[in-house]
Amino acid sequence: MKKLNHATKYTIMICIGLTIFNIAFGYVFTKVAAKAMRTQIDERMLDISNTAAAMLDGDDLKKLTAEDVDSPEYKRVLETLTYFQDNIELEYIYCIMQVSDKEFVFGIDPTVEDPGEFGSPIVYTDALYNASKGTPDVDNTPYEDAWGEFYSSYSPVYDSDGNVAGIVAVDFSSKWYHDKIKQMWLIVAGFLTFALLSSICICIGIASQYGKFFKRLIVKMNNLSKGIETLIEEVSTEADMQEYSSIKKDIHVHKGISDTMNLIEDKIIVTQMRLSKQIEVVRSHAYIDGLTGLNNRTSYMGYL
Repeated sequence: MKKLNHATKYTIMICIGLTIFNIAFGYVFTKVAAKAMRTQIDERMLDISNTAAAMLDGDDLKKLTAEDVDSPEYKRVLETLTYFQDNIELEYIYCIMQVSDKEFVFGIDPTVEDPGEFGSPIVYTDALYNASKGTPDVDNTPYEDAWGEFYSSYSPVYDSDGNVAGIVAVDFSSKWYHDKIKQMWLIVAGFLTFALLSSICICIGIASQYGKFFKRLIVKMNNLSKGIETLIEEVSTEADMQEYSSIKKDIHVHKGISDTMNLIEDKIIVTQMRLSKQIEVVRSHAYIDGLTGLNNRTSYMGYL
């Protein structure tokens, strides 16, 4: 199996790094966006339930029973809840009555189709319990009942004595919320895929350009090497040429940046070796007398 060259390895490593970064970025971005969206939904639901609770008369609400359907108090509460149901985009809005410490039942439900029956049990949640103690709250996790799976906000309704007379609940569908999160994931995934492919194309383009640059550079190095070879052949002995023979490589067989850089390195090393040897030869010719083998006048003057 053919081994991967350095350029290919670096390109693969960069692509893997970009993939990991993009996935991590997309995950964090989606989590942050989902949290921000959930915060906005919670705040909106609490605003609605708080406003509706403030508009209800706790003294009227705490007196109501299942038999008070036609009473003025029942109609006033129903009118207020119906106004919110009709004029604000809501899944459900209704009243809850507390039976015992952690037991709650439906109060008035303005839903036209399949409303909660007065006195029927409500699914207990911690947020509902907090509202019964006077603190508006929103469910952190969805709960499921006969109408579906929901998150709810709860706001207490106070009577004239400052006691909690009932609770206003506002629902929003967990399915709608989770569908929005899925859409967000799809958008982020599409964007990250595009960004990753673009990054890979840019990396390949840059590698290609640098490859061309290094190939032009190696052509110039070849020309320089040939000039040095010619000079050395003119002044070197046959033994020198055998010892420092050039590393013959054809530039056209090098396809990648890494191969080209290796070839440049080889050429530089060989050129350095040749130049060093040639300098020794030139110094020998300049400072040693060819007949006697002793240092000549030039060597003596250089020494002084």
